[in-house]
Amino acid sequence: MQGHFIQGHKHRLFVLQLGALQPQRCILCLPPLFEEMNLSRAIIAKASRYLVEKGYTVFCLDYAGTGDSEGELESVDAELWRQDLKLTLDWLAEKGVQDPVLWGVRFGALLAMANLDELSTRYPGISCLLWKPVLNGKLLMSQFIRVKQANAMIQGDEKIDWRKKILEGETVEVAGYPISAALLQTVESMVMPSELPENSAVAWMELASANLPLAVNKLKDQWHRPGVVFQSAEGLPFWQTPELFEQPELHAPTYSLLQELN
Repeated sequence: MQGHFIQGHKHRLFVLQLGALQPQRCILCLPPLFEEMNLSRAIIAKASRYLVEKGYTVFCLDYAGTGDSEGELESVDAELWRQDLKLTLDWLAEKGVQDPVLWGVRFGALLAMANLDELSTRYPGISCLLWKPVLNGKLLMSQFIRVKQANAMIQGDEKIDWRKKILEGETVEVAGYPISAALLQTVESMVMPSELPENSAVAWMELASANLPLAVNKLKDQWHRPGVVFQSAEGLPFWQTPELFEQPELHAPTYSLLQELN
């Protein structure tokens, strides 16, 4: 295990490397956002170690303003993260990495897929492994801001339109995270593409579910072609569950999906 600081568009980014470099078997993990990132870290770390044992190198990126990367959350946005993702992939290419796999977890899956058209042009061999993707950024932010609204109501405060306040230029703290208008708007603008770039390979893993939800089935129909796989896996929603540190039943199915991408 080793850590790297690389130069992003505005800030230095922290990238954790697990396993010795295997240029043809490299994964770049894009984590969830906000508290989901913290709740997912142990699960992602243990799954990463399993994949390292299977011969992969796993790199985990902290977005600017999060984790051990430089910058403050109130001064970054999803457009910056998009640019930083490209710079991180450039850095991996300089290390000789070929045909990387983007392993997106929750928001990380949306970040990968919302930019896949551009990324697949820049890196033709790129593929995506998705864990319980967020389908669109507006839904993610609405659910997140609702936490503040619920807490305010419990305390007997008057109902406030926090989204409106943010869009009017006020940075609002939600669950300890300062949300600016730029961050809110750029995350909200992100959606899953209705079509995939030609020849792109995608493996979608719907977690904590015995079946694919209706909205995911719709995407499955839209993306139907060779190289695209959908699978569901039962279990606990670790991105919402405190003190859940391992879910080994996800390891073998994840490895199996990676084999289909290669």
